[in-house]
Amino acid sequence: MQIGALKRIPCPNLAYPLNPKLEEASVAFDELAKLELRPACQAHCDESRKRIDEAVCQMLSIPPRLMKTFHKLRRLWCEEPSVHGNNKTALKLPGKSGN
Repeated sequence: MQIGALKRIPCPNLAYPLNPKLEEASVAFDELAKLELRPACQAHCDESRKRIDEAVCQMLSIPPRLMKTFHKLRRLWCEEPSVHGNNKTALKLPGKSGN
C-alpha cells in the first residue's frame, strides 16, 4: 500500500476516554484477556481469536455481516508460510470459525 493511501483508511479516534465504545472495549478486554489462544498457525479454527475479532468489530461498529470477511482473512493469514512454517497438520484442521 502506498503511503498516500494510508491517509484514507478510516481510523477510530481513541483520544477521548469518555467515548462509551472505549468503556465497552475495556470491559471486553478484561474478559478476552482470560482466553487462551491456540498457536498462530491455528488461528483459522481458534474460537478465542474469533471472539476477539467480534469484540473489535463491535467496538469499531463494523456490521456483523462482514464477519465472514474476517474469517477468510484469518484463514488466508494461516496459509502464509511465515505463519504456518510448513505445519501441514495445522492447515488441515477444520476451520470452524467460518471457512
